[in-house]
Amino acid sequence: MRWRDLTGPQSICLGFFAISAGAALRIPLNQDAGAILQFSGRWLGGERLYLDLFDINPPMNFMLSLIPAAASRIVGGAVVFPEFVVLLAAIAILLAARLTRPILPEAPGRELLVGAAIFALLAYPGDEFGQREHLLAILALPYLGLAAVRSDGKGGGSGTIIGVALLAFIGFALKPYFALVPLVVEIVVAWRIGIARYRRDPTVYVLIAAGLLYLGATALFWPAYFTIVMPTVGRYYHSLDLSLLPKVLAGQQMPPLAIGLVILLLLRRRFAVHPIVNITLAAAIGAILAAICQLKDWDYHFLTARMAVYAAAIGMLASVMVRETAWDVSRRTAIMSLGVLTVLMGKTFREELWPYWGATRTFLPIIDRCAHGQPVLWLTQYIGPTSPVLSYSDSTLAMPYMSMWMLPDIYANDRPVDGTLALHPIDTASEDERRLIDGIARDTARFHPRLILAARDDIGYHGANFDYIAYLRRDPSFEAEWRHYTKLSTISDTDIFVRDEACQLDDR
Repeated sequence: MRWRDLTGPQSICLGFFAISAGAALRIPLNQDAGAILQFSGRWLGGERLYLDLFDINPPMNFMLSLIPAAASRIVGGAVVFPEFVVLLAAIAILLAARLTRPILPEAPGRELLVGAAIFALLAYPGDEFGQREHLLAILALPYLGLAAVRSDGKGGGSGTIIGVALLAFIGFALKPYFALVPLVVEIVVAWRIGIARYRRDPTVYVLIAAGLLYLGATALFWPAYFTIVMPTVGRYYHSLDLSLLPKVLAGQQMPPLAIGLVILLLLRRRFAVHPIVNITLAAAIGAILAAICQLKDWDYHFLTARMAVYAAAIGMLASVMVRETAWDVSRRTAIMSLGVLTVLMGKTFREELWPYWGATRTFLPIIDRCAHGQPVLWLTQYIGPTSPVLSYSDSTLAMPYMSMWMLPDIYANDRPVDGTLALHPIDTASEDERRLIDGIARDTARFHPRLILAARDDIGYHGANFDYIAYLRRDPSFEAEWRHYTKLSTISDTDIFVRDEACQLDDR
């Protein structure tokens, strides 16, 4: 198709995509996405996943991020992860539009479908752009389109089904909870077409086979994930503490989402909605269950669910409007209304209009000046702004953990005396704490980080500022390295130390 052959609504959708993508590319790198990207780059450089690099994320996260990590090396260290996500979104939208042709004619609903997908995948995420929940929505979109076709009694070629199912599986494998999304969707498809016909559908068999192969490959190539990482997660991450469930259900995320979902389900009984809407609502229910199972009232855990609810609402509006006789007149109005919705509700645009670089802007000039492209040891229980700053400065985090996230739980039963938290004797430390100290000391001796940053964290330590440097200096290997460092500055309650006075900051 040539540019001049585009219809007015198609041109508007293309404009939506260009504007939304442009805004998304200017948003700072998400901290979780940046941390995974950092570890993928180190894995690409030869370090061993779950041995030299310790993290709770399943291996699919790092395998997916190998692509932008490799591309970053090709272009000289520049962060290309946002461009990678935009490219994935474009492919997913085009593929979903193509797959749904049997149930969605060229006009009039196709433009609204594309517009809703652009809104959900690019305009809405904002600072959660590139989060695992966002990647799930992108990678699962073609699968949801195919599921809508299947639920309407139509199918696709075996090659198409296998390819779409495997693409979606990458998203489902990012977190074990995400398996609830295809579970609910497949139940709806089976209910719509009948069990007898569903048994002949290869989609679910492809997903199951991929899951079994993935589990087998993980056990074969990364056994430490099951023998070391998972037991550690069980001890410190509270992922199975069901006492947190009431707080999640009554928290900030779930109530408004539940109200919106109930309204849509009631409207679905009133109007004969399109199969795409039914499947999107099923995906929303699965995503809500996945978020609840994580037992944290965190905004991004519910991102996929919110995106699905918004997309279902737009799809339901389209289902009603398609039946209007004056559609030719109302089509452009509907799409322009979608554009207004995108600007008003899309977090990407709101974050772009009111920038939130915050701590990233505070630390990036210092890291760029003193340690660009060099190892940096950043001691804090948080991964933000650590991972975005180090990614933008092409620096490596000189420790095997993404953060000191275990320490607040290790010291959960200790209370400060006179504002000071007594450190556990190093010779009686638990295996997990000893692994943490040994790993950081080993990487400090191996990388010789140009800078060491130590945050004065008090949250999680009963109001006492945890002294990370004193904590690590009890290890002889770290103490030997520490002799090379002098204090450079203190910024935003973070002490900055430089190796061998290799850098000086301006006094102004």
